[in-house]
Amino acid sequence: MPGVRSTRVGWLDGREVVDVRFDPALLSGTDVLRAARESGCADRVWVAGREELERARDLLGERAQPLRDEPSRAQASDEKYYLGNSPLRFLPLTPLQVTRLNSVLGRGGDSGSVLSPRQFLLSERIQARLERDPQAFAALEPAVAVAELARYGQDLERILGAR
Repeated sequence: MPGVRSTRVGWLDGREVVDVRFDPALLSGTDVLRAARESGCADRVWVAGREELERARDLLGERAQPLRDEPSRAQASDEKYYLGNSPLRFLPLTPLQVTRLNSVLGRGGDSGSVLSPRQFLLSERIQARLERDPQAFAALEPAVAVAELARYGQDLERILGAR
């Protein structure tokens, strides 16, 4: 969703939750709640602040609850689940692309809407390499920050160039 900057999976009150961070200049909290409701992802919603709670309750009724505690982090295997189970996980991606691509994959959408033309071509090369050697990228150290993407891209190219 344009305006969403990041998501994080966690647990709150025994439920799996998604912490959604967005740019309020581009997207309102009400827009986020509407999208969650329309996609069937708003069983229960926790919001911070009295005004936000009132708006959420106007839209979702008693399913909206005040946020009292921060969600606990989910296991790493649950974070960005759809991307983590896709060959696209090996692409050099910005954190925003990671969030968007995971969402697109989860909805069964077209990854081309998130990837640059260069990344799209790189994804085809990655897929071809995985077909020849499913363990080709086992030693690849993922980039944790945007500043590491250039190094990661070089490491990836070395693996893709190896026969």
